[in-house]
Amino acid sequence: MLLIFATTTDEKASRFRATLGDITNIEFRTGAVKDTAIGCDAILIKFYLAHDRYGGTPKPGVSQVLPNNRNDGLPALIVTTPPFPPGDEVADPSQLEDRFYTMFAVPMTTFNDFLSNQSESKSLHVHREGLGLDSAEDAIVAGALRRAVLDFNDRTRPR
Repeated sequence: MLLIFATTTDEKASRFRATLGDITNIEFRTGAVKDTAIGCDAILIKFYLAHDRYGGTPKPGVSQVLPNNRNDGLPALIVTTPPFPPGDEVADPSQLEDRFYTMFAVPMTTFNDFLSNQSESKSLHVHREGLGLDSAEDAIVAGALRRAVLDFNDRTRPR
């Protein structure tokens, strides 16, 4: 699976590229969500937006793959972030990286499982601002994404 990580500015993309550029299955793009999602097979969207627009029912801790039948310029598949149980708010900023890790790792596994019987690799678009992470520190987002991708690569590497 190829992860397409996008952000709105070249400056932000450069910072993420410097931190994550050593990981082979990440591509970096700059621009708005629709522009950077062109050519991608799937896009990661916050669960409440995804379910409101594309259907399905949110389930705490579960990421879902939904078809995009809206012809709205986004990829054909919508991958939802997993909702956290009600009352499970993070008060300690040091716990944010773990929260973001879950927000990336669970959907990556869900998307990979969804594609398990397909022979060709697919791409998952992750847009930082599109996920509402623009106010989070770069280091926290990058750390969470690095852990999620490396763990995913380790789990899916042929033995």
